[in-house]
Amino acid sequence: MKPLARPAPALHESWPGYLDRVAHLNHLNGVQGIADLLGVLPYRLLVSSPRIVLTQLGISLPSIESAVLDTPLQPDGRVYLARAGRSIRTRICPECARENKNLMIPAEWDAALTFKCHVHHVQLLDACTACGRALSYEHSSLIFCSCGHSLRMERARKISNEIEAVLSALSFPPERKLRLMFAPSTDHEVMAAWLIRRLLMIDAGLFHKRRAARMKGDAFVTASEIQAVSPWFIEWPNAFLAKLAEANYAHKLSPTKMMGLGPSRLEKNLPEVSAAVIEFDSRRRHGKRPAKSSGFALARNPWMGLKQLMLQTGASYHAAQTWIRSGWLGDVRVQQESPGGTRYLIETESAVRFIKMVHRTSSVRTMASDIGLEVTALRCLIRARVVQGIPCGLAQWNVRLAPAPVFKLAQTLLSAAVLGKPSNAEVISLSTAICRVRKHDPSVTAAFVAAVISRELRTRTFIPNPVSLEEVTLRVQDFVKWLRRRS
Repeated sequence: MKPLARPAPALHESWPGYLDRVAHLNHLNGVQGIADLLGVLPYRLLVSSPRIVLTQLGISLPSIESAVLDTPLQPDGRVYLARAGRSIRTRICPECARENKNLMIPAEWDAALTFKCHVHHVQLLDACTACGRALSYEHSSLIFCSCGHSLRMERARKISNEIEAVLSALSFPPERKLRLMFAPSTDHEVMAAWLIRRLLMIDAGLFHKRRAARMKGDAFVTASEIQAVSPWFIEWPNAFLAKLAEANYAHKLSPTKMMGLGPSRLEKNLPEVSAAVIEFDSRRRHGKRPAKSSGFALARNPWMGLKQLMLQTGASYHAAQTWIRSGWLGDVRVQQESPGGTRYLIETESAVRFIKMVHRTSSVRTMASDIGLEVTALRCLIRARVVQGIPCGLAQWNVRLAPAPVFKLAQTLLSAAVLGKPSNAEVISLSTAICRVRKHDPSVTAAFVAAVISRELRTRTFIPNPVSLEEVTLRVQDFVKWLRRRS
């Protein structure tokens, strides 16, 4: 069955807006009426190819140059609203609604992150200001709400500073060109909408590391959602980095995993956000560990609890127990409160000193990369107590290192190496030698390092003034002889 009134689509018109206009001219119930006429669901109708739908409705196709007539399918043959850049929701300019009795919805208004009218330069409305109901093509009218309020009576207002700050941080220019007829949201806008939803989940505490990062819903962001995430973008990028630090401590995940977007998709679609994430990762790995709160608000209290210590350092309960047993936290009072319940009171002065020390530490992987050792070799030195590590979790490998002692040990090992010439003798790297010693007899690891430093076991380098332990080797024959003497 074909509708009687079949108007030609207008230039720059929205695809769901055109379907809604056809439905009202034929006295149908919006997009739902067109979907019932074709025997499909409304959401399936929106993501269908306009070429196919217009042919089924008996409407002549517009020129290909001025319209987007095809919607690409996903590999599994399905198309979702968000991935197709479509939405069942829309926005309306109150000035345009007053001037035009038969309002035509431009494709720009349906885009995920469009908030300004290109004609009147005022903020678009995405919900009824009287009852808060979202403007949707599922409703019988976009102008008149079910509560009786008319959007034509709404006073126009300028776009807010919060929205402009977020759009600027996400690399969206304030003025954009009008889209082609039936054009969907771009990949850039879809990724930005996805990012905003993930940030809202993190702020609301609904985010979980096991939650699947799926592109659900439609490609649409409301003005209220933009204002809710504006604290992430107001003082760009400092506020974003601070919020990332809080989320990182809360969820113990990297920023890319929290956002559900890989580094390549971030760099391609959201370059400014990608640069901020890279900066955060660099500070987290090579600089001070970002604290969850600035300063120590408990300085007035002479005692600090174990939970506050864990929040400030990002360590686990088992790591804090190890610190207490090792005496690193000074005098710790233990109080038995309830059956099975223990309360720890740590002197604030000692705790603050220790927290600052932890913030100055680096991960094993970072230190190994800096001095030129393999990660496994450096961990072998930690297990042998050649290098002192600060435990930060239950696993024996979950430790952090103070940079100064590690760099001092690396400098000593480099100075012990003798400048030699390449020969046919078989050699192994210092990292490989440490791992083999650990595997052969863990108790002689410290003696092996001492033998290298004292030049009892001679190491060589073929580069003058080496700066990395990667350039230090020793002959296999000398290494095997030393192991035999120790056995």
